[in-house]
Amino acid sequence: MLGIEDTGATLVALELLLEHQAKRIRMAMDWVMNQERCICAAEPKTVTQAQHGLQFSASKACTANIGEFKVDKLVTTFKTIVPHTWEIMQVLLDANGEAH
Repeated sequence: MLGIEDTGATLVALELLLEHQAKRIRMAMDWVMNQERCICAAEPKTVTQAQHGLQFSASKACTANIGEFKVDKLVTTFKTIVPHTWEIMQVLLDANGEAH
């Protein structure tokens, strides 16, 4: 061993380094999750603004309004205006295995 005695200090140093790295990873993950929470909380407010055309008034609804509703428009609007929310919705739909 080249004249160096291993007193376990190397193992202790490696364990401390790994522990420190794990804390940094947890901190980074917490930051990412907090950012995503903020984005996901803000996106529904954004997509429901009148200019995006997804407003619906139940008191003023009629069969013509309901007939004009297009899922394709909803999908396009979500993909464009609120991509994070759309990705989460798609993951949930894909988990079903039937929705595509």
